[in-house]
Amino acid sequence: MEILTTALTETVGLLAGGFKKFFNVATPTGTLNSLADAVPGAAGGGFIAGSNAATTANITGNITGNLSGSVGSVTGAVGSVTGAVGSVTGAVGSVTGAVGSVTGAVGSIGAGGIATTSFAAGAINAAAIAADAIGASELAADAVAEIADAVWDEDATAHQTLGTFGQAIGDPVADTNTIYKAVVSDATGATVGVDIVTIDDFLDTEIASILAAVDTEVASTLALLDDARTEPGQGAPPVNPDMATKVDYLYKAWRNKKDNNGTTTNLYADDATTVDQKQATSESGGTVTKGEWATGP
Repeated sequence: MEILTTALTETVGLLAGGFKKFFNVATPTGTLNSLADAVPGAAGGGFIAGSNAATTANITGNITGNLSGSVGSVTGAVGSVTGAVGSVTGAVGSVTGAVGSVTGAVGSIGAGGIATTSFAAGAINAAAIAADAIGASELAADAVAEIADAVWDEDATAHQTLGTFGQAIGDPVADTNTIYKAVVSDATGATVGVDIVTIDDFLDTEIASILAAVDTEVASTLALLDDARTEPGQGAPPVNPDMATKVDYLYKAWRNKKDNNGTTTNLYADDATTVDQKQATSESGGTVTKGEWATGP
């Protein structure tokens, strides 16, 4: 058998089988021009399914099977990715469906890129946040103000631990005698108010008493210094008189008439005749002894 004067040699049955494979088709869908003019697996050649596929090709349609290896770029939208994506080097315009997990780093996420519903309950926990990751510089001024407002507005009823600010403010349910009650809700003259009024009245009374006593003492002192005093009369001087009386006796002894007859010293009254006080005087062996003043005459 020959084709165009070219003899055909073959293994028995192969040529006929191949001929039937290509041409024994009731309704052909293509011609030989539909085949790639290159070795399968090479550039421009047919794609070889399997791990040895070395063909680089642009794919416009959908890929329903698995895709391994790297993708240079994706221009259109990706409807959904069911399996895991190893890595994405270029930019991803948008992802409509859910992303199972991201192992590598995400360069940036635009405003509105992550919705609040994107995070399941417990998705972000303490272990996911580094120590000191959130500090004063990470909080806006209004956030700091809101935190402070929340602390001040917190109901102190449930914060009654000993030594806390809540306990200092007090729990009106557990104990009616609280700072809040005393300074806000109490009527005039109750608790702290009563104490203040009482202290005020006490101070008024005590100060008035002190002033009165001081006035009396000052008046008495001035009288002692300014008023004329009568000199001590006839009689033995007392053992422990007041200061003014002592001064009176000293002044009388300095001013009034005195005489001594060798055995007795007489101290006269202002009239220089009446002996009010007398003092025994003696001498023995050159020692002069004067006794205590006694009453005259």
